[in-house]
Amino acid sequence: MIPSSFTQGVWGKSWEEARGDNAVQGTANLGDEGVVLDIPCGKLLGSPGVVINGEKELSAAEYLYGFSQDGYALVLGNAVYSGGETRYPGMVHQVIRADYLMAAKGCREFDPSNVINRVDIEVRNLADWYGKSAYCMTFDSDDQDNMRFRALEYKKENDEAAVLLESEQCSITLFSKYIIPGLNVNEMTFRHQCCLKVCFSAGKTLEEARDFAVKLSKFLSLCMGFHAAIQRFALYFDGEESAIQYYAPLIDSPTPSKNAIRAMPFPYRALEREIGNYLSSWFDYGIDRRDKEDYLLLKRAGDLIVSILTYDWKMPVELQCVSASQALEAISRYRADLQSWPKAVFKQNRKELLKRTEGMPEEFVAWIQSRIGQNSKGAKRLINELMDRQKDVVGWLVPDIDKFVSEQQVARNTYSHGSAAAAVDPSNLYRLTMGTALLCYVILWRLFGMCPTQIRRELERSHFKSWVIDWLSVQYQSQDLVDASESEEDGDSDCSGRASDI
Repeated sequence: MIPSSFTQGVWGKSWEEARGDNAVQGTANLGDEGVVLDIPCGKLLGSPGVVINGEKELSAAEYLYGFSQDGYALVLGNAVYSGGETRYPGMVHQVIRADYLMAAKGCREFDPSNVINRVDIEVRNLADWYGKSAYCMTFDSDDQDNMRFRALEYKKENDEAAVLLESEQCSITLFSKYIIPGLNVNEMTFRHQCCLKVCFSAGKTLEEARDFAVKLSKFLSLCMGFHAAIQRFALYFDGEESAIQYYAPLIDSPTPSKNAIRAMPFPYRALEREIGNYLSSWFDYGIDRRDKEDYLLLKRAGDLIVSILTYDWKMPVELQCVSASQALEAISRYRADLQSWPKAVFKQNRKELLKRTEGMPEEFVAWIQSRIGQNSKGAKRLINELMDRQKDVVGWLVPDIDKFVSEQQVARNTYSHGSAAAAVDPSNLYRLTMGTALLCYVILWRLFGMCPTQIRRELERSHFKSWVIDWLSVQYQSQDLVDASESEEDGDSDCSGRASDI
């Protein structure tokens, strides 16, 4: 999220106190260290370790209120005393940290606990993902090295807002804005930005609205192939027509490279016809609603895959392997039959086994009885069944599925359970981890309703994670192809041998 830059202001525990004589001066902003209110001379909250006349001072507040010199009404949420110093004689210096900061232009007082009916969200590279603009640039030459700008043409048909989702729960609309900061005699600066407007059918709490924005950002990250970080977030409270700006230390990543933008796997043009259905599946807004447990499995897998493939984490590959394995296991359990045997068969087998324990030593009987109630499939079996169900979408990525599952499970067991088995080669482990994540990625799109042909076409067109796809195709090529290749090599050897004899 883009940091704030509010000027110094006056602060209190209520709007009235902030306007009164007891207000303290301080500056609050979102920066590298989160949301911080610095009070150079004054006291707003007490130190948690100080007791005066047998009572502890208030060291935390749900809200703190302020007015900045540049004309904003500010609210700190979940504020806590963080540190400071007191000098005798002299003044008190305090540092207060908060979870978030809200700002209303024009020093407009507002109720921070009010319900929210609408949010506006700006995410990084949204205009690149959308790929449409009402303005088209034309040039005098087709030679890219010697092109000269000729004109900026406006096309009204491309200036319409795009409705991404219209459901009983909410609507999501994407609209564009064009910024021309200044006009000079010899140059013009032009910028195209896109924003998402979300209108809720029922009022949301601040936490619910923020969680929705983060979840929408993750969906766009899934589409873009890199982190669609939230840049700006504006709230519209019930009964308010003006926006309240929201600032919080949300997860961010470096700006993606031009190559990453060019390799965007699922831009808007690839999803346009079905974007509403994909978003409904992502938010579980479909008509045929999944039960809660199954949807949470899909959500868990989606969150992990977005984190592994699109966020710029600097973490050990062993932990990435564990995360990818968890995502694969979550998908394998989604709408799957988790029982190893049907209930009737299991009941009969259990009964038969108990009969056969008659006459056994008590320690053996106790051991059998402690385990006889287990009727769950193992992780490897569930994954094999998942691959069988999704072979139309994973077969081209991993022709030899048995070999992939076997090697993936070895890595999973080694690093998930702290096994003493020999470690997997780090470079091979990284490739296997990314391969597992990409496999989950295509299965997720299939579960959202995209056909396998389109998934493959968009990945091949964009070259998204092409090195992973190439590695998978070589590492897990079909055994038939391997045998054919070996036969050809043997034949070539024989021919060369006969030729040398001649």
